[in-house]
Amino acid sequence: MANCGGVIVSYLEWLQNVRNEHWTEAKVNQELEKMIIKAFDKVWDKYFGKQLSLKQAAYEVAMERLIQKNLT
Repeated sequence: MANCGGVIVSYLEWLQNVRNEHWTEAKVNQELEKMIIKAFDKVWDKYFGKQLSLKQAAYEVAMERLIQKNLT
C-alpha cells in the first residue's frame, strides 16, 4: 500500500480520458485519498479481526477482491 499512489493516479488519469473529463489536481487528490482510505480500512479491519500481520491481511483482501471479480 505504501507505493499505491502512483498506480491509483494513473488509473484516475485513464478514467478521465475514457470519460472525456478533466479534473483539477484537488479532485484527483480527493479521489486518491478516498481510494487509499477505503483500501487501508479493509486491510486494517482484517488485521485486527483475524489477528494477522498487515502483510497477510493485505494479501487476503487482495485475494478476496480477485475471487469476487471472477465470480461476477
